[in-house]
Amino acid sequence: MLDILFIALLALVIFGPAKLPELARQLGRYQVQLRRMKRELTGQLEAEINKIRIEEEGKDAAGKSAGGIP
Repeated sequence: MLDILFIALLALVIFGPAKLPELARQLGRYQVQLRRMKRELTGQLEAEINKIRIEEEGKDAAGKSAGGIP
């Protein structure tokens, strides 16, 4: 808690009270963008993992239907 208070006071001294709300809004926008990018990356990774699983299941099914010969 003390760390956050120190950072807030330091930001107030460095940027001033007039620019601080603008800075907070910009940080909020960056946070939203990072969350969106994280969701997209996670979705893409999950899609690729599912695609690989489906391909492996298809290979396993093909091997079993061929009499167990790999």
